[in-house]
Amino acid sequence: MKISLLTPHSSGLGLANFYQKEFQNIGVNAVIFPYTLSRFFSYFLRIDFLFRLIQGFVKIEFNKIIGFNPDLIIVFRGDLLNESRLTDLRKIGKIVCIYTDHPFVMPGNNVYKNMGSIAQYDLIYTFSESLVPVFYQLGAKKVEYLPFGYAVDVHTQALSRVKKYDIVYFGSHGILQEFWLSKLIDFKLGIFGVGWSNAKNSNLKSLCVQGKGFGREMPAVISESVLTFNMVRAEHGAFQSMKTFELVAMGACVICHWSPEQESFFSEGEGVVYYKNESELIEKVRFYLKNKDLVLEVISKGLKKVKTHSYGARVSKVLEDHDGKLY
Repeated sequence: MKISLLTPHSSGLGLANFYQKEFQNIGVNAVIFPYTLSRFFSYFLRIDFLFRLIQGFVKIEFNKIIGFNPDLIIVFRGDLLNESRLTDLRKIGKIVCIYTDHPFVMPGNNVYKNMGSIAQYDLIYTFSESLVPVFYQLGAKKVEYLPFGYAVDVHTQALSRVKKYDIVYFGSHGILQEFWLSKLIDFKLGIFGVGWSNAKNSNLKSLCVQGKGFGREMPAVISESVLTFNMVRAEHGAFQSMKTFELVAMGACVICHWSPEQESFFSEGEGVVYYKNESELIEKVRFYLKNKDLVLEVISKGLKKVKTHSYGARVSKVLEDHDGKLY
């Protein structure tokens, strides 16, 4: 079997790469074909009346995909692909989309202009069960729930005897992120991400470790901290994210705001400790910093629970749907 993976992000640690690896592990010939848009045109994407025009400048390696002759085409995200491009892809083979964001978040509300594109897919996978009816309203033919997961060979546990931090955070700057991390300023806090030079809180600016803690460096940083703070963005629906699974798989004791979807994967104390408000956050951070034996227990339970959520399991779901002619 041959599968084409179309993605705007073809770095070594993108979602398409994780899927490619798992497909290849079971003997499926999966090849990544990037679709690209220059930075110049990307700058104007959020201008509504230019959106459709800019879509026409997206570059796709059609000849290479046709030459590969795939049994299935999987598009990751797909916002940039207009109806015409997807119609051409459908001439090559069955086409599904793994849509990795809330459709009303990125890019802006241009999803209304992309409804014709959504209808072109034989099947759309959404990371949140709550978004299934949303995609149907946007004209999708068939929608399935496919959560995020973790990559077995990337999101692994590292061990360190030295604890440099009480709590660390991996993520870019945002208003809500700054609001909640400012509550943790009295602890030994480490921030690893981009955009923190824009923080209004000068203390948070100084706590950001520039250029470190990304990708394969994350397990080592996690092992140097007692707790790992996480946020599933409210503007994305506060459902779950890639880090929901990745942090647990890397041996973190995660402290995260509560959401029903996250709790459906990890109950309280199974890799994750939940909070709902500021007082609960501070109370739980202090409690676990004083009870590090319980931290190890949370980590141990999480590592056991997360095993069923690898991208190998997600790939199996995709192949079952394909073989079962779900679309």
